[in-house]
Amino acid sequence: MKTFVERLHKGSDLKLEIKKIAKKNHFSAACIVNAVGSLSKLIIRTDVRDGKPVIKEYGKVEIVSLIGTIGKDGGHLHIHIAGGQTNGNVVGGHLVDGCIVHTTVELMFLVMDDIVFQTELDPKTGFDELVIKKLKS
Repeated sequence: MKTFVERLHKGSDLKLEIKKIAKKNHFSAACIVNAVGSLSKLIIRTDVRDGKPVIKEYGKVEIVSLIGTIGKDGGHLHIHIAGGQTNGNVVGGHLVDGCIVHTTVELMFLVMDDIVFQTELDPKTGFDELVIKKLKS
């Protein structure tokens, strides 16, 4: 295992940048262990109703939590985010495209070289779910 740290700049799309980082650095399996920063726009998926995602959009937030799993070259991304609003309320859900960095976001990843995270349809849940595959030594 190893750690990897990256800093994103104003105007970056948080989810797209995480995917680019994973692809550029050939992550086979990673998790986000720390994130600090702010977003000028937060877009999250909070639920799925009648087979359709429920998407909510918010203005400026401070990231108070960002956790998730990242698969081979960013092919699997399952990331949850919570953002603190200026009134002190916190909102959260699944990170989706369109969350724009306000000033900066500092990211720390834990990268695992002995496994691969992939996404496959799980017939029990009806959703694409994480599959963990151990790499041969």
